[in-house]
Amino acid sequence: MSFTTITELLQVATERHAERTAISDGVVSRSYGELASRVEDWAGELARLGVRRGDRVALWLSNRPEWIEVAFAVARLAAVLVPLNPRYQPGEVGYILRHSGAKVLFVEASAKYRYYQRLVEAFPGLGGATLPGPEFPELNSVISLSGNSEPPRSELVPDERSYAEDTAMLLYTSGTTADPKAVVRTNRNLVPHARDLASRLGLGPEDAVSWAFPLCGTTGLMTALATVAASAKGIVATALNPEALGPLLIGENCSVLLGADAVLGGLAEWSVESGLGFPRLRAGVVAIFGGGDPAGVVRRLDHAFGVPFVQPYGLSEANAFVLMGHFDDPVELRCRPGGTPLSDLEVALMAGEAKSADEGIRGEILVRGASVMPGYADDSEASGVALDRDGWLHTGDLGCKVRDRIYFEGRLKDMLKVHGFNVSPREVEEVIEKHPAVAVAQVVGAYDSDGEVPIAFVTANPGATPSEADLVTLCRQHLAAFKVPRRIVVVDAFPVIEGPQGNKIQRSRLREMAAEVLSKAPSASSVLPSRRVSP
Repeated sequence: MSFTTITELLQVATERHAERTAISDGVVSRSYGELASRVEDWAGELARLGVRRGDRVALWLSNRPEWIEVAFAVARLAAVLVPLNPRYQPGEVGYILRHSGAKVLFVEASAKYRYYQRLVEAFPGLGGATLPGPEFPELNSVISLSGNSEPPRSELVPDERSYAEDTAMLLYTSGTTADPKAVVRTNRNLVPHARDLASRLGLGPEDAVSWAFPLCGTTGLMTALATVAASAKGIVATALNPEALGPLLIGENCSVLLGADAVLGGLAEWSVESGLGFPRLRAGVVAIFGGGDPAGVVRRLDHAFGVPFVQPYGLSEANAFVLMGHFDDPVELRCRPGGTPLSDLEVALMAGEAKSADEGIRGEILVRGASVMPGYADDSEASGVALDRDGWLHTGDLGCKVRDRIYFEGRLKDMLKVHGFNVSPREVEEVIEKHPAVAVAQVVGAYDSDGEVPIAFVTANPGATPSEADLVTLCRQHLAAFKVPRRIVVVDAFPVIEGPQGNKIQRSRLREMAAEVLSKAPSASSVLPSRRVSP
């Protein structure tokens, strides 16, 4: 079987539907023909800057039309895209730039976001003409974007053909170690899966699809590629507050609504309060990060929007939509995260030492197929842990079998899922332990109305008294806002379990303590992170 590439996805859509709208943010609208032309211009500029096959190009941008233009331009040159989370702090961006060896960085420079200004403040060499420099020896160009940026008119773009097995992207995701790991994504991983997702969603050229997830993440990325695979219109959500998002989706005749539970819940309330509906809407997909009662969330969205919603299950290592329900499923099945695999994937459950497909079985979710990553970049040890000799990805997640469907039930690992993003506890712990008053830090998750949030417990060095306010400030300086603990509590000692190899910190008890802490009144220090969903 031959696999097409990201570049060919856009080529096919342009050949068939050049005049149809490809992307719109309510202000800027591009047809497929215009999008393809701008992609060529950006590709020409990247080629002028020396980008060639296999080179890495990083994007630290919020959702905007240029994001997708540059992404396709990188693919056009058979180069490698490195998406960066807009919520990252400059230090996190710096690590990924060094690890990936990015040659070019696109960065937001608008007054609203100040990504470029913050990056230059942290790394002054990026603001001058001294690239490459000692901090980022591979980086030779930084392109700052503000407003509606126009690509320079292109010269002749090199005729680089990419292939199915070529690395197309590096998606950085937190792991069990402090530093994020780079998930290798090939054309073979991405393109067939995008076409399968478009088919599962029933997308066609008449559809308008909400891009209300960050494009930097696997969910937003696959939503965008599936939209192009169907020659549909992508509605670029540059803001996620319902007062901005609602009128945009109505004005663009949204027919398929995808978003996180917090975003869609706010949108549903706005729709009721404003009396404005979504007349062309036919289906919805909700990613539930808020914990609590997922079934209740789906039922409320069904009722509020008058269309069926489903919950997908996925992960960066195998794409965001590994399992998904069908819109004609009964609501009691659509209420659960998971469903049947997309056609390019096999999914099984590992119960004990054996894989099983029996009804009612519970076990670790295993995934195998075209969209599973080939491994982590420059990390054979972690790759060997995640992927077994038969090609099965061991997700570390617990699932159960119901009829012919598999549903996610919880995580086997200590990984936290905060606002839809993976957070490594050790990454947060290492930041807290930089404070001279802290001896040891332990971070676990607890749930409130916003979903899972980090809670930190620390022991103090002799004679020291760590301040919660000081520790939160330290975290904010080095971590994205969603990684900052909601509370940091000083304890005399951690609960432990005695074992043959010595005492081990009892993380299950810490999680119980975290739930107790979260249920009490907030700290009087008034330094706790905001709960608002930011674009």
